[in-house]
Amino acid sequence: MNAPLYLLQGTLFRTQSNFSDLIEINEVFQDKNPILAREQVFSKYQSYVDVFLESQGLVCESNNQVGKELAIFMDSHQELYAFNNPVLGQLDVDFDKGLFIYLVTDPIDVFTTLEGEKIYNKKHLIHGMNNKPKLFNEFLFSGLQAEFEFYKNNGFSTKDYTYNVEILDFYGNKNSISILKTPIDF
Repeated sequence: MNAPLYLLQGTLFRTQSNFSDLIEINEVFQDKNPILAREQVFSKYQSYVDVFLESQGLVCESNNQVGKELAIFMDSHQELYAFNNPVLGQLDVDFDKGLFIYLVTDPIDVFTTLEGEKIYNKKHLIHGMNNKPKLFNEFLFSGLQAEFEFYKNNGFSTKDYTYNVEILDFYGNKNSISILKTPIDF
């Protein structure tokens, strides 16, 4: 088995005055010890966040603050409707804006587009920021569960990053689920 890899990918607006001037981020982090690649990708993610915050005269205080303070890079505030008809519903034209960390469990299982871009088939979203954080956290939690199971099933070290989250099931019973720590407080 090839070592898994982590992707740091994002598309953000450089300014609110020109929505076609985008910042594109696409970086790969891989190590035979995946927890080291994970540490590297989270460090790089935080570096980007710090630079974006600094450009606004701010410093990072919490992960919750980051999404709100950096909305200027992810939200165009454009209102578009399906077929220009408000009755059909509003479209989220900024659904792809944000900065995201993915775990790719099988870097060989890939599809290459006609443009030469790699699309990984076994990719799990484990962290990020976008303009819809409440909807987003459910996907992150699912990805973090898959990441922990992947580490456990393949005997990879998690260092001291294992974190147990107590959740309630449908019947109100508490269940403990293990994930690897992230800046998000679940």
